[in-house]
Amino acid sequence: MTITVCLKGTQKIRLVPHHGGYKLTYPFIGITGTGESGHIGLGSFTVDLRRALFWGPKGHHKLVPIWRAMKILEMVDTIGDTTLTACWALFHPETRCVFDTEYIKELAEQFHGEAGFIKAYNSVAHAFPSLEDFDTLMSKVRETGIRIETDELFDTSKKNLSSPQSTP
Repeated sequence: MTITVCLKGTQKIRLVPHHGGYKLTYPFIGITGTGESGHIGLGSFTVDLRRALFWGPKGHHKLVPIWRAMKILEMVDTIGDTTLTACWALFHPETRCVFDTEYIKELAEQFHGEAGFIKAYNSVAHAFPSLEDFDTLMSKVRETGIRIETDELFDTSKKNLSSPQSTP
């Protein structure tokens, strides 16, 4: 699978069991395929191995929630089997399955408890990409012909942006 990296997050050393231990990594938003067959997802790239982990379902191309998922992924210290899925599901409640709730609970453990997780979530849940980041994402989307859902860009309603009272 070929992945076009659209936007890179912050590099840091993280534990990546799939890649053999502690590695220098960066989270990213990427695209696989083009046009109708392509999709946007969330990934983690291990610099020294030049290997990536990638996840994202077809048909859910909302740039702001994907960017928010990447921002949470920047904060974690371990990228395990369910980390990418949990980060995605956190900001895509419409695509959650029964397993995602458990994955999100596992993710919360990396923030030293529910209070730390809620603080991290809230720091990202109302944030938006910079104009530079958004322009970078949009240029890659245009290059690959991926269709995105544009309602999110014009509708800033609170339906998916509310602050959690407990773990999201």
